[in-house]
Amino acid sequence: MLTHRWVDIDPIAAGQHPLYGIAGWLPWVLAIAIAGPTWVFWQGLSMDALQLAGADLFDANAPGSGAINLTTLLYLISCVTVLVLATTHDSAFRPAMLVHMALLPPLIGLMLMAGGIPGARSTFIDGVAVAAALTLTCGVYLQLSRRVRITFELRDWAPGEHAWFKRQKRAAAG
Repeated sequence: MLTHRWVDIDPIAAGQHPLYGIAGWLPWVLAIAIAGPTWVFWQGLSMDALQLAGADLFDANAPGSGAINLTTLLYLISCVTVLVLATTHDSAFRPAMLVHMALLPPLIGLMLMAGGIPGARSTFIDGVAVAAALTLTCGVYLQLSRRVRITFELRDWAPGEHAWFKRQKRAAAG
């Protein structure tokens, strides 16, 4: 039975572990977790939204430009934060990724709705769907992945945990 009792391990031992590092499924999870909000972001900033804001997005008097600029800033900060935490193997990576995947896509739609951007309601609905899909796939991987725990939290299964899972050494034939 899987109980997932995680215990702290030595940083040197974690660095020597074969599952240490960003490899396996983790790069794909990172790519999907960045691609999902990116898709919602670009759907929200359609040509209609950009035309409403006018040519000068940084003009505070243009209608909708503040919402677009704030959404862009939030999107960039969230994506860069997740990627920096991943590359530096920071222990805050897993919680930050879960927040990034669950909250950023619908928040993009909410911010655009608050700014009166056309099509923001459908962007919010898309954002909720993307957040649910990301959380149910990539979020589950982040919660259960041994690689994520070893690399970012310096934790591994408790000794004797999952003993049935380990390969049995066969006696030498002869």
